[in-house]
Amino acid sequence: MNNNLLRAKMTECGYSQGQVASLIGMHCNTLSRKVKGESDFTLTEVRKLCRVLRITDPARVFDLYIDSAGGI
Repeated sequence: MNNNLLRAKMTECGYSQGQVASLIGMHCNTLSRKVKGESDFTLTEVRKLCRVLRITDPARVFDLYIDSAGGI
């Protein structure tokens, strides 16, 4: 995961990490650990983050490989 890009999106959208955590229904400490790379985001969490932070290229931010059929 590119945590710098994720943090930049939070800043660009005008949200603190705590606000983002609240918006996606996650405890702020949990989000902090995930942003630091200490634990992984679930697909559902990635989808919520993309919606809240208007991320249009999740593969770039979350280092996802998307195959030619559109699967992850």
